[in-house]
Amino acid sequence: MKFEPGRIVMVAFPYTDRTATKIRPALVVSSKAYNSGEDFVAVPISSRLAPDGYQILSTESYFKATGLRCDSTIKWTKVMTLSEAIVTRQLGRVPDEILKQIQERVRGVFT
Repeated sequence: MKFEPGRIVMVAFPYTDRTATKIRPALVVSSKAYNSGEDFVAVPISSRLAPDGYQILSTESYFKATGLRCDSTIKWTKVMTLSEAIVTRQLGRVPDEILKQIQERVRGVFT
């Protein structure tokens, strides 16, 4: 299964210290060309609202298309390369304009 940038998927996301995983939504941020392999780059999405993340609020017009159940935060500083094998299902997607903002923030981690 290949994932398009902007897609929200459910994955067994590893904790930073790799001691455990948690099933949580993640936003695919890597390009379609990169995603043609077995891996993709994503950032986790949390239901805990955090000021340092990008907030997805249920009051936004695009919220239903995300497939998320509640207000959430995209944790763009927690960039991970993941195997498509750990994806349990697809939820929805974010609008292109939000994807671009997240991708710019992710790039900033490396510059």
